[in-house]
Amino acid sequence: MTKRNPGNYFKNGIKEIYQYANVKTRKEVMRDKILGYVRLSNRNNHFPIYDEINKILHTNLKTYFISIVDVYEKAGINYPCTIKRKTIGDH
Repeated sequence: MTKRNPGNYFKNGIKEIYQYANVKTRKEVMRDKILGYVRLSNRNNHFPIYDEINKILHTNLKTYFISIVDVYEKAGINYPCTIKRKTIGDH
């Protein structure tokens, strides 16, 4: 039995293999779960925060998205908790 190296057939590595096979990577699957949870919660008039998403889905949100605002933007929802932070000189 001859061993085959996938690198000979797919020059861009494992990512190209997944695309060729039309299979989602673990990262893509988890992103879809996070976005689905946010959309579902929004239907119930609930806006989950960073820690809640991490706890319920047993994940680290920073692995998949830049920020909580990024999650809401990709889910197509306006993030309701944008707070203007005060600096030291503000009164």
